Amino acid sequence: MKSGFFKSTAPGSFPDIRTALDHLLVEHASEAVYVFDDQSRIVRVNDKAVKDSGFSKPELLGMKITDLDPVFSRPPLSPAVSEDGICQTLSFRAQHKHKSGYLYPVEISLLTLKEHEQHFNAFLARDISMLVEAEESLGLGEESFRVIADTSPVALVISRASDGLIRYANRQACELFHRTTEELVDSSIMDLYQGYSQDPGLTAMIRSGLDVKNREFLFQDDFRDAMWLSVSTKTLVLDKEQFICSALLDVTEAHELSHQLSYQATYDDLTGLVNRREFEDRLQEAIDIAREQKIESVLCYLDLDQFKVINDTCGHVAGDELLRQLSQVLHRCIKREDTLARLGGDEFGVLLENCPLKHAILVADNIRQVVHEFRFMWEESTYNIGVSIGLTPISQEGESISDVLRRADTACYAAKDSGRNRIHVYHFDDLELEEKHGEMRLVSSINSALDDGRMELWQQSISQVNKLKGTINLGNVHFELLLRMREKDGTLVAPEAFLPSAERYDLATRIDRWVMDAMFNWFEKYPE
Repeated sequence: MKSGFFKSTAPGSFPDIRTALDHLLVEHASEAVYVFDDQSRIVRVNDKAVKDSGFSKPELLGMKITDLDPVFSRPPLSPAVSEDGICQTLSFRAQHKHKSGYLYPVEISLLTLKEHEQHFNAFLARDISMLVEAEESLGLGEESFRVIADTSPVALVISRASDGLIRYANRQACELFHRTTEELVDSSIMDLYQGYSQDPGLTAMIRSGLDVKNREFLFQDDFRDAMWLSVSTKTLVLDKEQFICSALLDVTEAHELSHQLSYQATYDDLTGLVNRREFEDRLQEAIDIAREQKIESVLCYLDLDQFKVINDTCGHVAGDELLRQLSQVLHRCIKREDTLARLGGDEFGVLLENCPLKHAILVADNIRQVVHEFRFMWEESTYNIGVSIGLTPISQEGESISDVLRRADTACYAAKDSGRNRIHVYHFDDLELEEKHGEMRLVSSINSALDDGRMELWQQSISQVNKLKGTINLGNVHFELLLRMREKDGTLVAPEAFLPSAERYDLATRIDRWVMDAMFNWFEKYPE
């Protein structure tokens, strides 16, 4: 309800009293308006009064306001009107009598409009049946209900289930939709939501009449940035009629945080490509599809050539920038439905689903050529790199993720071992690759033994033998150091079994450093 509806600081602000009454009826079309004279005779009503009371307009115009409101046994008191014509209002609750005979609660603002000794009284009545029943069901008085509703961070909108007309909206709802209470009440909740959201699920949710909890929708308007609202609905029965209570809460910040966490769990921070975890999930789906539908798919494993040189020469910042730029280049080489991922360091994976091996080889060769032609600029210097690519078809008989990655990784190492900047395809009957895979398993064992402290130094004495006398000179102590590797199960591995693999895959230097450190640490511990 408004106070101070009409203010006239000088006589004649309205052309005449009839114009003022017409303005009153139009402005408050969402409320039942009854205008009556000094004898309490109703002289004007609006369409809302006809609708709420059940009486026709001619019937109302033949009644007194006391007939409509049995609370009044005499004409109601008029509000005070100042000399300058400014109208004051009185607000209170009452009960109006419907044509059918029942009483319904209303919230009334009683006002007087005065001009040139002529004045009229007016009731502005709002049907609050639903609000009163809600208050009673909650055990709250009017003031308590309003305080709780208006101080809650949740926007509350209560609409009639039959036609979607809004019957109540709290202060937060008005702020959310940039509407006044008068503008919201008796408007369509369907039209309201459609003005802020293009999601058809929102209006479908209201039409269904089903209770919904914490459904998120995107809301947009011209006054602020797009926001995410969590919408919950509850069906209420008030005065034997169904209503839908909608609670709307701004969850934009929480939604963005959730989206950020989801993004970080799926994508690589540096390049924006799919990360290894998400790539393996998609690879598992491809494996399942290949087995169930007998569809050909291929995995490509990419390892950059000469990346370490650039990274060590120019620094990690340059290395990171190279990976970012190269990721964009690689992305243009594949189709939208293919998956490109950064698997770690300078290694990438490409999953070509529903792709024959022959076509996959063409895609891989295009990638190899594009990378070879790519030039990286850093501090006025230009660098070129290459890429070694291993391809493996995904078996239609079913296999594990580790099996597929192992084959692709083995094929990639074979490409590097053959001269780099080339492609190697894994074939299931490739004995040479199986041998290389055995060497690669040893590489993993060597790294693990170095990390876990399972390398061991053994000593063997060196003594001078006098062949003529058949004696051994034990006076001077000499010995040589022998390297052994102990497996996790305790098995001792001789150097001739693992050193060739260490030399082939650039681990000899790391072993040399470990041997020197272990030897000098031993001498430091036992100086005698």
